[in-house]
Amino acid sequence: MDDPGEVESALRGTVLDGHRVEEGLGGTLLVADVDPGDVVSAWRAAHGALALTDRWPVFTEEGQLYNEPTRGDLDELDRAARSVDPWPELLRPADAEPINQDRFERYVTACVGADRVPEAAARLGLSTSLAALDRWVYDTLLADPALAQRSRPWFERLIGPGNWFRPDRIQLVLLPTPHQWLTPAFTSYFGAHSDRIWAAAMYQWHRRWDARLVACWGTMLQFFVGQRPEPGEPAWELAGQIMGLGGSLQEERWMHAMAVAESDAWFLHDRP
Repeated sequence: MDDPGEVESALRGTVLDGHRVEEGLGGTLLVADVDPGDVVSAWRAAHGALALTDRWPVFTEEGQLYNEPTRGDLDELDRAARSVDPWPELLRPADAEPINQDRFERYVTACVGADRVPEAAARLGLSTSLAALDRWVYDTLLADPALAQRSRPWFERLIGPGNWFRPDRIQLVLLPTPHQWLTPAFTSYFGAHSDRIWAAAMYQWHRRWDARLVACWGTMLQFFVGQRPEPGEPAWELAGQIMGLGGSLQEERWMHAMAVAESDAWFLHDRP
């Protein structure tokens, strides 16, 4: 749909009923006057009308549309998204430097308890790397549900959309495409490395996890997710990918791996 009036009609009976739809930059349409507190319900309403509008909805901060891509630009980005492997560029190299004994003991104590320090030392050695220790913590939690429950405060806030950012001035953008991975043609995300890399990551997440982009706040991305990874290697791999595209996330990888196996939402952050 290209006519704003037709889109307004498609949104009737939803929480967006009565909101004015206007033409935006690059063939986009903008849904006016959405309350920042209504991002989730408004996005779901617009996404629910996707079969009618053929336009992917994504929230941005007001004025955060930069480009007017041509049909050729979109086709080229679509081809790249479907063919490029983004992870060699995005994934963080493992921290292979040995950590000292004091840090080793403090890390194990904080994550799983002081009583597990001898077990960790026997399994890994006291000169192990932080990356290896991080994976040991994750595997230890998976093997001990009671311990995982006690460690839950470390990662519980990463589950669901409760930690999502909410700007004061927002706009609901209806892209002139049903393909969310073409969002980089219209706006920007600081951690993208390039439009092709960001688009390819979103395409792969769409295919594997039914990840649906809800908002791009310039330095933050927010997704709903239809398919959660199984605990273990799938969740560990996905946690590394999320931290690769969300380079400013401060939590440990094991925390994200525990969270994504339970969560229907992701939050990514990458800032200067």
